[in-house]
Amino acid sequence: MSTDSARGYFRLQSILGTTEHFGGMEATEELARACQIEPGDRVLDVGVGTGITPPFLSRTFGCRVVGIDISPSMLTWARERVASEQVSIRPQFAVGDACRLPFASGTFDAVISESVLGFVDDPTTALREYARVTQPGGVVGVNEATWLDEPPRSLESYLEAATGASPKPPEEWVTRFEQAGLRDTRSTVRQVDPRTQFVSELRRRGITETLQTVVRLIGNLTDPTIRRYIRMNLTHWREASQVLAYLGYGIYVADVDS
Repeated sequence: MSTDSARGYFRLQSILGTTEHFGGMEATEELARACQIEPGDRVLDVGVGTGITPPFLSRTFGCRVVGIDISPSMLTWARERVASEQVSIRPQFAVGDACRLPFASGTFDAVISESVLGFVDDPTTALREYARVTQPGGVVGVNEATWLDEPPRSLESYLEAATGASPKPPEEWVTRFEQAGLRDTRSTVRQVDPRTQFVSELRRRGITETLQTVVRLIGNLTDPTIRRYIRMNLTHWREASQVLAYLGYGIYVADVDS
């Protein structure tokens, strides 16, 4: 992972007030159901970004959600979102690093993350932390970008330079779970349809928020981070157009030993 690229990509997201992951809300619900989240469960959402998932989980499953993100500016967006929504069990938020979670062992019934492990230097360390803060018999589940076929090196280089992300093939994600001491890993890998992804993201954010994001983009076109990202994609348009031919996402869920 390129740390500088990741920081730039996260700054871009914090300026625009938007985060996304493959599969949209359908993938979020699939992940939560695979983790068997139930009413009253304590759930940690690692890398909440602008905070779309926590209120969804709270409303849909009646669980108590704590969301963390390494970026304080992202949490500002998340808190504003929750304050504006009707949520009976209000999620809580805190700054935190996926590889050094600020919670005691066994605090949660389930830990989830969406498009986080591909951005950390050592996904296995993060997964060990996920397992540590999950109570025995609990579940750890992630949605992660997954190579469907071996990509050209130029495509890997583009993705790392543009976002700092390092996707992995399915078998490597499963191996990471095993190395972290998690057991009985279940995986479902899916291809991304561009039209379905667009509609899902529109549904996830809503038309008003999507338009606000566009307005913020236009209003910040002079920002060096945004200009760099636009220039990167224009320069590497061929690689950008090939991403979804090789890259999908996987839902990976495993148990914490009782």
